[in-house]
Amino acid sequence: MSFIRTGFREIALKVKRQRTRMTLRHERRLLQKSEINLGREGTAQAANFPELRNEIVALKKLELEQKEVALRIAQIEEGIKKIGEERQQTAREQTEAIAKLEAEKRPLLHQRNQAKHNVDVCERELAGVERRIQESEAADRDLLKTNLRSACAQPRACRLGSTLREHQRAASASPR
Repeated sequence: MSFIRTGFREIALKVKRQRTRMTLRHERRLLQKSEINLGREGTAQAANFPELRNEIVALKKLELEQKEVALRIAQIEEGIKKIGEERQQTAREQTEAIAKLEAEKRPLLHQRNQAKHNVDVCERELAGVERRIQESEAADRDLLKTNLRSACAQPRACRLGSTLREHQRAASASPR
């Protein structure tokens, strides 16, 4: 039984609160209407006094200027927002372009590194070939010297040795 009484009391309290809210809203509306009417009546009365009329005109001008300033501020904020969006778009485009260039750069770097490697291999091979040529020339000179010594024992061969020496000098002096 006490649960039922408690429920009825709660419902009654809710209804009272709702009525109070409704009357409060009604009173607020009446208050707003009376304030608006009072303001209109005040401006109508103020129009009778020249000093107040000038003040009212100045206030109206100030309100118009405030509206213009608010409009300008809104336009400026809109412009700033557009500039920010353009910056973001430009940044995205730059990022995409950089990524594209990086993708194009990778094969070129690979080709460059491969070319460097090939150059190194060729230089090593060339150095090996030049070393073998020098060794071969040194062996040829040694062989010639031994042949000349044995040939110098015979008079006719000495003349041959001098022509061989001239030939060697010419070969060593000529550029490769």
